Amino acid sequence: MDQSLLAILHSMKTKLQNLSTNASQIIETLDDPTTQSPTIIQEAEIISSKLQTLLNRLSSELTNYFRLSNDPAPDDISEISTVQLEAEDILCELKVKIKEKIKVIERENQVNRDTNPNLNSRLPKLSLPEFDGDILQWSTFWDQFSSNIDKRNLTDVDKLLYLKASLKGEAKKIVEGLETTNKNYSIALVTLKNRYGKENHIIDAHYSALYRVKASTAMNVTEVRQTLNEIERHLRVLKSLGEDINHNHLRFLIMEKLPQEIIYEMKMKINTESIEEIRKCLEVIITAREDAERVIQGKSEDNYTTQSLHANASDDNNMKLKSKGPTSKEMSTKKQDKNRGLFQGRQGSFRKQFKRKWEEPVGNQERQHEKKRKLHCIFCQENHFNDQCKAFTTLRERKNKLINRCYACLRIGHTVKICERKIKCAHCNEIGSHNRALCPKNLQKESETTNK
Repeated sequence: MDQSLLAILHSMKTKLQNLSTNASQIIETLDDPTTQSPTIIQEAEIISSKLQTLLNRLSSELTNYFRLSNDPAPDDISEISTVQLEAEDILCELKVKIKEKIKVIERENQVNRDTNPNLNSRLPKLSLPEFDGDILQWSTFWDQFSSNIDKRNLTDVDKLLYLKASLKGEAKKIVEGLETTNKNYSIALVTLKNRYGKENHIIDAHYSALYRVKASTAMNVTEVRQTLNEIERHLRVLKSLGEDINHNHLRFLIMEKLPQEIIYEMKMKINTESIEEIRKCLEVIITAREDAERVIQGKSEDNYTTQSLHANASDDNNMKLKSKGPTSKEMSTKKQDKNRGLFQGRQGSFRKQFKRKWEEPVGNQERQHEKKRKLHCIFCQENHFNDQCKAFTTLRERKNKLINRCYACLRIGHTVKICERKIKCAHCNEIGSHNRALCPKNLQKESETTNK
């Protein structure tokens, strides 16, 4: 029993001597002022950790030996204890040297950054690209990662740390089992490139994506533009990979994804029907349609502006008429009322009003009635009040029609937050928050009655 325990102690003593020798060599390297590599510090920290662990185990085994041994060997124990004490001294010195070296490197790096702001030993803060296993995104990811990380003067273990931080999903699982060491960086790159970076696989993936592009059946310029952009993206990548894209099946595929009206217009303009000519012609046609749509939208906005000016002008005139004082005719009538007496004056004025109303020609009454009924709904331009519009009945529909308009006074050029006209809603009595045509309570009632 004593011999087996003693053999274990001698084996640990030998390992401790070897580690102490390596630690002494690392200490000499750290003392060299020309040594500035972060790798040396990393190796020193690893040896320091191993040395500390072995010393702890040796101390535990010595305790067991003294507890279980009946006749301890003093010479062997003395030799083992001597090696243990020397190793502890070396470990303390190694820890001090590591701290000093780290301070020296940080101090020199700070000096370099102060003298040359563009020179940084550390990676600058930037958003690293991410890759989740989509083979269509591999080329873009690798070009960015190679420029930002792989080609920089960094250790492989640091590059592997950044690589793992940039991966997610399926791609992250591929390198998840690799330990973060210098030699595993190249292994991780080879694994990822074999899985996602093979040129034939990338070409096949882009052809497959071309077939899956959503076709634009309706003549919607926005959807047609999205379809064309998606097709162009895959064609550009295929051409950059050296693939010949002038195939008949690709020509048919492109035309199959676009509306009949666009294809007809394209057929009227092209001559050779090559892929390159088709792409250029489609770009011209869709761009022209986008420009035409913007012009039409601009005209509709101008019409709204003109109509709003007329509406606002009529409102201002009505306000002015209401704010004016009594006319000269009314003043003379009041004077006559004073002379004739209050009751007779009122009676006479009533008679004049009724007489004027009934004796007025019928044509004049009809013209005045038509003049009063000339209303312009700001939403549908029909002859009714804004809040009685039946074409646009929901709050969202009405707000969508009020482009760049205030929701309180319906004028263009400002918002409801800065509107100076504090208008009271006739439906909910709120002041300054919305126009009566945009009253949520009123619109809710209308939708309820409609549903019923």
